[in-house]
Amino acid sequence: MQNREIHQLQNGTLECFEWAEEARSREARNKDPRYQRLLKSRGLDPLSQKKLSSVQSRFLFLDQQINEANHKLDLEWREHLRETKGHGFGGSRRRIEVPTREAVYRALVTNHRILEAQKLAVQRLERDVKELRIKSITSGQEVSDCSFFFPFISSPPALLCP
Repeated sequence: MQNREIHQLQNGTLECFEWAEEARSREARNKDPRYQRLLKSRGLDPLSQKKLSSVQSRFLFLDQQINEANHKLDLEWREHLRETKGHGFGGSRRRIEVPTREAVYRALVTNHRILEAQKLAVQRLERDVKELRIKSITSGQEVSDCSFFFPFISSPPALLCP
């Protein structure tokens, strides 16, 4: 009985030393600049590449939607200014109509829904990017440059790229 316990403890201790030695060798390997260059030059596996493409396409879609919304708001604002200032040469000024409480409430509810939907989309993107990072780290790839995930924009979102 005691011999078996001693044998199990010895095996456990040897296993722990084995793990520690493996961790030291991996750390030394990961600090090697030649190894890092080799990993960076290697492409992603098909599944990770597919996920990356999906995240990039979602990001581009959201970016386009935001740009379109900004453009539409700019046009509406210009139109509003044009209406409130008149048409030059002594044009009559329209009186600004104060919206009803119900109109304000509906606008707030709509904006809140849009905001919540965008938050969910950003959270999904964050989760996908983190999954890709974890997968790339566990596969030995280290992604230190976040522009790898967002090649089409000059400065990636701070939320996604710490």
